Amino acid sequence: MTLKSRNRIITYLFYITFAFFLLFLSLFIYSLVTDRLTFPKIEDITNKSTFILFKYSPISIIVSCFIEIIFSCFTLRIILRGFEKTQSSHVLFFSLFLTALALDSFRIFIPLFNINGIFSEQLFFIGNILIFSKILAILSLMLTNYINPDEPIQNNERTCIIIIVAALFFAIFIPVNTTTILPNFAVSHGYHKLLKSLQFVVVILNAISLIFYNSDREFSQTTTIAFTIMSFGYYFLIYNTTIIGLTISTLLLFIGAYKYLKELHNQYLLYD
Repeated sequence: MTLKSRNRIITYLFYITFAFFLLFLSLFIYSLVTDRLTFPKIEDITNKSTFILFKYSPISIIVSCFIEIIFSCFTLRIILRGFEKTQSSHVLFFSLFLTALALDSFRIFIPLFNINGIFSEQLFFIGNILIFSKILAILSLMLTNYINPDEPIQNNERTCIIIIVAALFFAIFIPVNTTTILPNFAVSHGYHKLLKSLQFVVVILNAISLIFYNSDREFSQTTTIAFTIMSFGYYFLIYNTTIIGLTISTLLLFIGAYKYLKELHNQYLLYD
């Protein structure tokens, strides 16, 4: 994969995510105007708080989905402008992470089309998309920090294909339970708790990896802190069900990503 090809792929991803944002926004406005917005029936809500900031909030979940797609689109645009001429392998895998985050926003189709609590091809498809999103996010986050930055970008094409195929494999073979909708409007599936735990473990491992990477190269630990903050923002956002959770996760996501990409750009300028 050449630098030009990488930039072209990221450009396509930007336009696709932007198109989905416009689609989500149009459908949401249409649902509000026609009074067709229907929140799924959730039977397993453990949050019993009555305080507005901490209680279960379906609206905050809808907003979370919009934040995911907006953040992905916005950050892809920043990558195109800031890393256009940089041979950064980190950016390639980070873009895959942004794609995974954007795909997680497909949860919004459940309340928009009122397709919950039944067996349907639509729910099955959304369930597969969400599993694919989680696996792709796990793998891309890991490889963002575990790849060799000195490796030519052309050599990472095969790795990208492998993790996409691996994510597809798990998305197809992990069972989906279309009769149960989780509190965050995700379709229930097998190994849910395992994947959730694995996502948390990956965040911790990435932080440890970045500490050693920056120490070996005598870089600032800013990327370690920023990347960890962003990763926790992602983790909290995709499982968010409250207003306070939405606020904190959004701040962590945007601040962490901004600081990480800014410091990463400085590192490549210094290294070059």
